[in-house]
Amino acid sequence: MILQGNHLYRYFAMSNRGKEPIVWAFHDLDNNGYVDLIIIYRITGEKNGMSVVLDKGGSCAVTNEVPAPATNQVIKLRDIDSAPPMEFIVQGMKGTYIGYAIYRIVNGTLVDLFSEGMEGCCG
Repeated sequence: MILQGNHLYRYFAMSNRGKEPIVWAFHDLDNNGYVDLIIIYRITGEKNGMSVVLDKGGSCAVTNEVPAPATNQVIKLRDIDSAPPMEFIVQGMKGTYIGYAIYRIVNGTLVDLFSEGMEGCCG
């Protein structure tokens, strides 16, 4: 799916001017039947953030921002517990630090279920 023409990205871009998209993925993350947008973006220099833009079927909402890896970012969708909603894994690095985290949307909030090494690759 193309990012710039997508209504979820346009919603994100309007309220997050200057945050350059790096990596993104689309999937229904809150199990409401609408595709959502996971987006990792550059805030400044090597400082990156990640949020999810939720499609609420006629409106959109952006989750909380969490730190994201500085380089080599990857987003993988994984149904960790075989029950909705879908979880996803973010991995990446900063210099020699490698980290990953498993996230889920809970009541409109991006929640870190488990992570390892993220403090070293996201700062």
